[in-house]
Amino acid sequence: MRSSRLSRPLSHPPRGRAAGGGPDRSGRAWPWWIAAVVAAALVIGVITVAAYRRQLRNPRQDAFPQSFNYSLDGYRHVPEEEVAYRTVAAWDVAMPQPTALFVDETDTVWIAGADGIERYSEDGRSAGT
Repeated sequence: MRSSRLSRPLSHPPRGRAAGGGPDRSGRAWPWWIAAVVAAALVIGVITVAAYRRQLRNPRQDAFPQSFNYSLDGYRHVPEEEVAYRTVAAWDVAMPQPTALFVDETDTVWIAGADGIERYSEDGRSAGT
């Protein structure tokens, strides 16, 4: 007598194992919606890549929203009543491009630049270096 294992056709997988694309371990077929979700994800991916490549080839001039378009034209002129300080003294310094300014407790003004540091009294006279 033949064993039951040998009596089955060879096209069937062994018990407890799923055939490729066929029923899973419990014998149920794969749900159709898994294939639909995978297909939809692939379509969305292809559309996204195509749109990105088209944008790289032909960039739009208005690709950024207006919130990133900054202009300082409205701040070029400030009315005097909106300035929060007042000028108490002005004088010409000997150095061509001053880079720092410091006023100490004795109202001596120290101005630093590429040429060194200069000291001025409160009335604008040079007090040396």
